[in-house]
Amino acid sequence: MPEYTREQLTKLYKKLPDELKEWTSSEEINEFIYQVLEKNDVLDDMGNIICDLVRNVLYGLLPPEEFHDSLIKEAGLEQEIAKKIDQEINRFVFFPVKQSLASLYKIETTTEKAKLEPTQMKASEPIESVKSDSYLEHIE
Repeated sequence: MPEYTREQLTKLYKKLPDELKEWTSSEEINEFIYQVLEKNDVLDDMGNIICDLVRNVLYGLLPPEEFHDSLIKEAGLEQEIAKKIDQEINRFVFFPVKQSLASLYKIETTTEKAKLEPTQMKASEPIESVKSDSYLEHIE
């Protein structure tokens, strides 16, 4: 995982949408992350790496759909723990600011695509399925 200086992160933070600025600095997000890490017993160095990964997603440095794989590669988590943490972080941290993240990453959601005028869509172009929404929880 690339290291970023405080100045680089500050510049990125200043460019974030207001909703993401408020969310990243809120006590609520810190509490959610802490609860997830504590529940999954990863409050050590892995916890610091996970916090950095969450920050990177919220700052536009790591696409949300790559978060799960980064938990395994960067934090060294086992598949099952990575899956649990990914689901909980998506639900409690990323989902509340889903629209801001979508605009930050220029993600076109199914709803936005469906709003296009019929003349703007090609007849052969299917609307993306729900599986492309990286914020949905996985059902076991």
